[in-house]
Amino acid sequence: MDTVRLRLFEMTFLTILTPNVLCLLVCPFYVYVNKLNQRRNREALFYPITYHFYKMVIFSYWAFWFSIISVIISLFSYFNPYSGSQILLAISSLSVCFLIFILFLIAQVFYLFIFVLAVVKFLLYFYPETKALISVFLKKLPIFYIYLFFSVKEIFNIASKLTYDKHGNTMLVIINNVFHTGVFIALYVSTFLAALLYIPILLHARKFSYLQSSKLNNPQKYIFLQTFVILIFKLLSIPLVVPWLSFGCSVLNLKYIFMIIDIIVTPNIVQVSYLLCNKRNLKALLSSFDLLKSVKTVTGFQKGSVVEPVVRSTIASGKILL
Repeated sequence: MDTVRLRLFEMTFLTILTPNVLCLLVCPFYVYVNKLNQRRNREALFYPITYHFYKMVIFSYWAFWFSIISVIISLFSYFNPYSGSQILLAISSLSVCFLIFILFLIAQVFYLFIFVLAVVKFLLYFYPETKALISVFLKKLPIFYIYLFFSVKEIFNIASKLTYDKHGNTMLVIINNVFHTGVFIALYVSTFLAALLYIPILLHARKFSYLQSSKLNNPQKYIFLQTFVILIFKLLSIPLVVPWLSFGCSVLNLKYIFMIIDIIVTPNIVQVSYLLCNKRNLKALLSSFDLLKSVKTVTGFQKGSVVEPVVRSTIASGKILL
């Protein structure tokens, strides 16, 4: 039994580690292509969301490295006690906890915005007359209040856990468990729904693949890749469910395992989808990548030139492909 548990922990660790490594590898390329497209990105309809994605991916990238350093400092202070080591241990440990809290907030907002983007793309593709209304909605998107909502929800969850430790299963704890788990499940399901919304676009694009504009841009391939990226990253965590449940892990506790995975997986969904959903972005990455130039561009010492915007091919009467 102990051997099985050890294997399960190893599988969980690898499931968490693999996206981490991918994030570290992909992020510089993501930043590079974003900077190349920065002028066109500002003109895009989705700029309020995509720019937020960009800022939060960068924050997540550096927060991950800072967390690693903090964990190393914590372990060093714990196993090598010296004068002041307890203070350093407390500071580094609190820093890790705070960063995990912030990263989880970001992951939840990412989930919400991935779903919003899918709905918007679906509406624009099949109902292009909604463009003006969608533009107003995106410009007035209350990002601050969205983060405030999720922050209050998580603080309430922490307070509920402390209440449970002192007073047991009170009404406050029950309400929190229902609400917190309900929001978690809704956000998790929304990611799958976002992928499903791309399927009608993909199927419709395939019908008009014989058109010259469609052949040049091959839109169905990149819509499929975007859908595939969302699904494959989310499906990574599903194999962990059954083994942990078989060892008596409750559903309420299982969600925290998913939360840790979400912190790491969600930025990868954003990065890989961005790089693969547009043919010109992909060409810019593969054909014109220069190490010295890319380092200058990523660090801001060189302004990015413009890569042509995200594909918007008219492949049918009144249909806009994003």
